[in-house]
Amino acid sequence: MIGQANGRLLALNPNDGRVVFDAVIGQAKGITEVERLIDVVGRPWVDQELMCAAAFQGNVVCMHTQNGRLVWNAPVSAVTGPVADGRLVYEVDDAGRLHAYNRQNGREAWVNDRFLYRGASAPIRVGAALAFGDYEGNITFLDPATGEAVGRTRLSGAVTTPAAQYGYGAVFQTVEGDVAYVVEGGE
Repeated sequence: MIGQANGRLLALNPNDGRVVFDAVIGQAKGITEVERLIDVVGRPWVDQELMCAAAFQGNVVCMHTQNGRLVWNAPVSAVTGPVADGRLVYEVDDAGRLHAYNRQNGREAWVNDRFLYRGASAPIRVGAALAFGDYEGNITFLDPATGEAVGRTRLSGAVTTPAAQYGYGAVFQTVEGDVAYVVEGGE
């Protein structure tokens, strides 16, 4: 899966590199070059059923893994790649709102706008919670069903890169280069 700067997502065959499909995640609008920015952002989410991608000034789009057929799309100006679990697909928009969409039909399940303009990193599942970092080094834990904050811990500096799943927790890195293994409820 390769996200492109023109709002398109390519799926390549891993054996021979041929294009399996080419999907439009967002289309450029506007007059100026800045208005027409439409980059596919973050890493696409792929599991056995769905593959989802998001674009700045575009959409969150989920397709069938097997054939690339569109399942649903939702308009959102994304700044991170989508993340999914068994029920929902999560995304952060350009203002820092966290969105959750029903993975079957794309209906918005909840929106959390309590972290506006905090530079939220891509969310990640940590135990039973959903966690994300911000520009102050806070790791906030949310209830994935409701989007409500259920805990918080603080690291040494801003978290701007996506965390990596590891065991029952996740590894977060700060801009200062510190690395922390975080489990549900804190470090």
